[in-house]
Amino acid sequence: MTDPVRRSEWYSDAELAAYQLDPAHGSQPKHVFVAGEHVGGIEPIRSDATGAVVGWKARRLSGLAVPRASARYARTQGDAVKDLLADVHARWQEHRARPLQEPDGHGDGELKPPLTTQERAELLRRYAEDLEHSVAEIAADFDVSAVTVYRYASDAGVHRRNRRGRPPRIRLTDEQMADLRASYPTTEPAAEIARRLGIKVEQLARIASREGLRRPS
Repeated sequence: MTDPVRRSEWYSDAELAAYQLDPAHGSQPKHVFVAGEHVGGIEPIRSDATGAVVGWKARRLSGLAVPRASARYARTQGDAVKDLLADVHARWQEHRARPLQEPDGHGDGELKPPLTTQERAELLRRYAEDLEHSVAEIAADFDVSAVTVYRYASDAGVHRRNRRGRPPRIRLTDEQMADLRASYPTTEPAAEIARRLGIKVEQLARIASREGLRRPS
């Protein structure tokens, strides 16, 4: 799957205007595609009292919520798609502006751009939870070496889940904390928030309490 943040050129205005939703109709979560590439998704926010859709939230490919500067949710599907595309474009620009890193001696010797914050968070999640693939295989998916993966994990205090299922100790990234602060006070199920952040519901509740966050009454 092509990561839109790492593509060489940004989409044309015509490609952006012709974005597609899957499914195209209905008030359910939708995938957003531009020029045939999956760039993220949008999902409805429903009222606890009536179940009616009261807004829409954009999510990145990783599942993290796209932060908004003003209102908590977009009012329409179209506004949520605009939020998503603006976020992808900003991260694409950030990625291109970063200087190339020297190879660590274990790759192909070419200069490579560093991983974005989002890419690093996803790499650490897979390192901790994905036991079906070796660390080298996970590293290859992100075009880095296994040594780099181990270094990132050590810096973040992330431990690989053992075969007995003992959960790793994971510290939430700044981006994950922003997602938690935006999502926890909403009607989104706590189990879904916890799943997206890679933690247990009990851990979510403890972190939220520490942050002074409350679920809606």
